Amino acid sequence: MQSSATIHHLAQTGTISPAQAHALGGTWPLLSALLVCIATFAGTCWSAFVLWILGRLFLKVRFPYLKALEIVGLTGIILVLDSFTTILLIAASGDPAARPPFSLFVANMSPTLPFYKSSIS
Repeated sequence: MQSSATIHHLAQTGTISPAQAHALGGTWPLLSALLVCIATFAGTCWSAFVLWILGRLFLKVRFPYLKALEIVGLTGIILVLDSFTTILLIAASGDPAARPPFSLFVANMSPTLPFYKSSIS
């Protein structure tokens, strides 16, 4: 891990004491998880604000901010479910290029197949 190596390097050079390195090493995963949660929440609120402003200024439609937040939240849930489905599909098939739409129906997609040639040219 990059952060563990950095903390170890700082402790070796004497920049921080071993006690500080131990305390920082123990709190690093907790701090990272907390920052990810805050960033996710802030990103959702920011996206809802942008959607609300776009609707209000450009589309001239008045709707509450909470409706924009609801739309962004539902979209986020759909994206998470899509990512989870893709991860499960890759794990089940063993093919890192597998995606939900057509990879389920075609076992080996080769560029020599006729429909590839017609769509490329």
